[in-house]
Amino acid sequence: LFFDLNYANIDNHAFNSSTQFAWMRKNNKTCVLAVTNFAHHPTETKLHIPQHAFACLEIPADKEYDMTNLLTGEQTTVTLSPNHHVHIQLPAQSGILWKFLVKDAD
Repeated sequence: LFFDLNYANIDNHAFNSSTQFAWMRKNNKTCVLAVTNFAHHPTETKLHIPQHAFACLEIPADKEYDMTNLLTGEQTTVTLSPNHHVHIQLPAQSGILWKFLVKDAD
């Protein structure tokens, strides 16, 4: 499954849709959150993931997920929620590919 996140961030002043692109992809229990930065400088962005994305991809919201950046191997823990933005540091002309396993709903 694929879910484009740009439409949900079109009015988000902390997300530059001219130089950034975001989406999620899921297969079974494995999911990837991808955010790219086409600008020539690093930037911080705040990504909104709408409730519809959680429903469509069958990802429980308001949970912490252990993420591994497939580009760098760096690991982090991120809370995914439709009520809070995800804060992301993006390198210049690059991005993040955070892979995580979907948790069961409690």
